[in-house]
Amino acid sequence: MSIYIVNASEGYEKITELMASALPEQRREQTDRLKQPSDRTAGVVGAYLVYYALIKGRPYDRLVYPEPDSLLELQVEVTRLAARLGWPIGGQGKPFPDGVQINGKHYHINISHSEGLIGAAISDTPVGIDIQRIPEISTSRLERISSRFHPLELERLRGLPEGQYASEFCRLWACKESVLKLCGKGLSLPLSSFCITPDDTCIIDSGPVKTTVYRLPPDAFLAVSVGI
Repeated sequence: MSIYIVNASEGYEKITELMASALPEQRREQTDRLKQPSDRTAGVVGAYLVYYALIKGRPYDRLVYPEPDSLLELQVEVTRLAARLGWPIGGQGKPFPDGVQINGKHYHINISHSEGLIGAAISDTPVGIDIQRIPEISTSRLERISSRFHPLELERLRGLPEGQYASEFCRLWACKESVLKLCGKGLSLPLSSFCITPDDTCIIDSGPVKTTVYRLPPDAFLAVSVGI
């Protein structure tokens, strides 16, 4: 598995347009309908990263942080691959729901973004990823949001010092979102219906899942979920 990550919060205005020109028409139309410029940037860069990752191949178990110049070096190749593959969408808006065949290998794909941080994963097994920046909102509001979690998760959160609540909430939210994206159900499945254990595993209707969590500087978590 490889996960390609960029921070597009600053300085991506010009190269976003270059990346958009490489995408298939369907994806360009989808991103053009997004009202917020930051959402459009995330949609364009995330899609471009998928094709870029497929071209670059799969260094095992790595987080890769490509520079803008290296991304644009493959613009011609991305344009050709994007035209060939298109941008198929499945239930809950999941791109490439059945994976994709490249050079005799089958890859599964998942993407995520949060406030300028954008990630795309390719894997030879189904994968779900989620990036979440630690929210700068009150603990009382986080407690209202987390009331939708599993009771055992709520119990763990309630035992935390207030200064640790936002970070652990964010970590847990990223884990749960990545699990939902792995099974392809999104938020159609209640957050209270499955529990992320202290060792970052859970049981969901598709079977047992293991989640690996990375801390992304300076203030975000990346959760990667796979079946076990």
